[in-house]
Amino acid sequence: VQRTQVEILDTFDLKSSKLIRYMTKQRKIDYDLLMMYCCEVQFRFPNGKHKDYVYNAVGFENVLHGYELRTDFWKISTDKKCYSKINGNNNGTAAIFEGFISFLSALKMLGISKFEEDAYIMNGVGLLNIVTPFLPNEINCYTDNDNAGDNVIKTLQEKGFKINDCRGLYSGYNDANNKLDTL
Repeated sequence: VQRTQVEILDTFDLKSSKLIRYMTKQRKIDYDLLMMYCCEVQFRFPNGKHKDYVYNAVGFENVLHGYELRTDFWKISTDKKCYSKINGNNNGTAAIFEGFISFLSALKMLGISKFEEDAYIMNGVGLLNIVTPFLPNEINCYTDNDNAGDNVIKTLQEKGFKINDCRGLYSGYNDANNKLDTL
């Protein structure tokens, strides 16, 4: 079976009103945060049924220059799937997130535009082992309040990391974005 891959055609500042509305109205992400951390990505599926059709999505870049892509319809990744890192002051701690929507949601909930510490966005819990070698000893965990989030914390603790469980910020909700929906 041939995998339908994503071909990136272009990236640029986010300008699609539909995509901006999706992120700010449906996902409750602040416009300024959206513009600071995301871009618009034009892409197509060269091996797909409509191989010449061009799609647009909100893009969040990873360390290998691949993208997490989101619309109200798509939740996909380009090839070169990897974690994303937002540099902080490298003060010996890091913040870790499962995905970029949770990262942006936590920023909004905390009323900040950037974390003091380096922020690592796994772009899926399956990438935990990829990001682990780059983490400092102390980690502020903003994982989901579910089994996957619990397993991330447990795995990091078993590897000897000092964990600060920051999920109290959205206690009673699966993740920070779910709590934003109620505010």
